[in-house]
Amino acid sequence: MLQRVVDGIQQDPGNHSPPHLYRDSAGTEKLRVFSIELLDIGFKRINFNESVRPKICDRMIGERPQIAERFLLEGNGEATRIRGNRVRDLNKIQYEANRNVEEIRGVAHAKATLIYARAYNQSPEAVAFHDFTQTMQSCKFVIADSTTVVLSTDGDLFKFLRGMKPDGDIGSARRSGDTR
Repeated sequence: MLQRVVDGIQQDPGNHSPPHLYRDSAGTEKLRVFSIELLDIGFKRINFNESVRPKICDRMIGERPQIAERFLLEGNGEATRIRGNRVRDLNKIQYEANRNVEEIRGVAHAKATLIYARAYNQSPEAVAFHDFTQTMQSCKFVIADSTTVVLSTDGDLFKFLRGMKPDGDIGSARRSGDTR
């Protein structure tokens, strides 16, 4: 039975190179005698010569701003992508909400129209009342306070005004066929 021995090496997360130096080397054959399989060999620490150590440290210090800038650019790019997705999603939600509002308004308007049609078509008096209210509503928007109105004898407004009695009953004048 073979045992596996792996020497754990801490590695910089930004460095994607493998931490081992040798794989399947001659040393693995010598260790098989002891039922050990050698997978990786790596360095835990490297000491540099005192004469080159300051140069290496300066180079490493100089590389850090470049690495930081790269991460910053990647982060800004991701933030821009996220903001764009957010705006797109918000626009989609708003469009669907507005569409739902318009559908609900359409259904409500259709129901209201049906209710009005049923109410105003119950009797000839109700039809006459509906015609009168519609004419009065249109006059409210057409006629200003200082407007002089000249009515034709064939117009609806003239017919309503002519058919009115002092007691306010429009239907009795129409029913009697009074055409004064």
